[in-house]
Amino acid sequence: MGDWSEALTVGQVVTHEAEALTRTASATGSQVTSEAGASGGRYVQLSGTPATGAWVQFTLNVAEAGSYDLRLLYKSNTNRGIVQASVDGANQGSVCNQYAATATQQVACSLGNKALTAGNHTIRFTVTGKSASSTGFMVVFDQLALTATSGDPSACTATTLKEAAACKGRLIGTALEAPRLGETAYVNAAREFNYATPANEMKWDTIEPNQNQFSYGPADQVVNFATSNGMKIKGHTLVWHSQLPNWVNNMTNAASLRAAMTNHITKVMQRYKGKVHAWDVVNEAWGDTSPPTLRESVFKRVLGSSYIDDAFIAARAADPTAKLYYNDFATDGLSAKSNSVYSMVQSMKSRGIPIDGVGIQMHWRSVGSTLTAAEVVSNIQRLAALGVEVVISEMDVQLCRGGTLTDQQARYHDIVAACLSQATCPAVTIWGITDKYSWLNSRTDLGCTAGETPRPLLWDNNYGKKLAYTGVLDALLGR
Repeated sequence: MGDWSEALTVGQVVTHEAEALTRTASATGSQVTSEAGASGGRYVQLSGTPATGAWVQFTLNVAEAGSYDLRLLYKSNTNRGIVQASVDGANQGSVCNQYAATATQQVACSLGNKALTAGNHTIRFTVTGKSASSTGFMVVFDQLALTATSGDPSACTATTLKEAAACKGRLIGTALEAPRLGETAYVNAAREFNYATPANEMKWDTIEPNQNQFSYGPADQVVNFATSNGMKIKGHTLVWHSQLPNWVNNMTNAASLRAAMTNHITKVMQRYKGKVHAWDVVNEAWGDTSPPTLRESVFKRVLGSSYIDDAFIAARAADPTAKLYYNDFATDGLSAKSNSVYSMVQSMKSRGIPIDGVGIQMHWRSVGSTLTAAEVVSNIQRLAALGVEVVISEMDVQLCRGGTLTDQQARYHDIVAACLSQATCPAVTIWGITDKYSWLNSRTDLGCTAGETPRPLLWDNNYGKKLAYTGVLDALLGR
């Protein structure tokens, strides 16, 4: 049995060799062996031939009730078993599905943030799939790590968004604009977050306006601000049909366009390698037709649908450690468009195309939408079962068509709470800080009546915290 016999302080990490933990395993079709591990200790290997069902279960003892991040360090051979984790019988999603690049490299698999009572807890890993070309599977469990994120879960005393998110082991983010970083009130509000996405500074027309001539200044501003304030960064976006310079849109030769796309991905990602935590590799590839089809763009027109695979393959080669996301709007719940995204990701995973997550943008109205938080959870769960994580990537909740600040507060609260309920939803990003700079202010298709404005964010035009801010904070605090 693994025994954390001393209370942990917040941020303290305790790691145990898998081999040292008390364990049980399924009796048929699999075997558990113990050999030298990458960590210097010994690992537990689960291998066999059934496509699904083999499992190994570890027992650990927690000395003090609290909130803890659970993490598995493991590797999977080329037969690749996709492993579903459960903690005390509660399914955490099929989250352990990556290859290790070398025989000695550990791959980290987050099991999410859990509120654990003092005493014994079980963690079970069940094989739910394998490579279609393989007759068997093999997964190696090296270490289990436990990080204290708070004491008694009900005792989190956070007063800012990032402190509250830390209590849950999650990221709460915002879209940052370089021109605003000289504004004191903007900067003070931005420091409430622990995750940042450049709003426009990494888009193609800004960062490579002329072929192979890169302009990194605005993106550097956002990255430097975020890193100096302890924020993780998501890059946005590498391949998108919009905000492209003319030289890209005018390309007609497939080899030239593919080379330009690969060069763009490689140069930009390598510029920020080690600084950017995740990338929106392809953005909004699906159109709004019925039935949904891939959106018309220079990439679709010249390269066909293969450009999506090509972009993710190039991104993995450029930075093997960064998480790679597909990002889209109107895919929040269960719909024809979200079904198309699901099928695309399912196909990519089955063919070995490197994709780690899906961003669902969550541009919502405060009233008049039939989409529910429960439907969002169902969508997260089915994507997670494919072996990817899901992030809320661009959330805002506009007030046009008669919405109230109370309606807006409830929408924010319920979606953040829905994400927190799923271990495979590690981050929520709000698309901006103050209402006065929202991208929605220039839109004319929101249904605003005379005197109405979108006001979709957490701070008002004068940087006053709105009820929406309270809704997000309450959700993070479990209220």
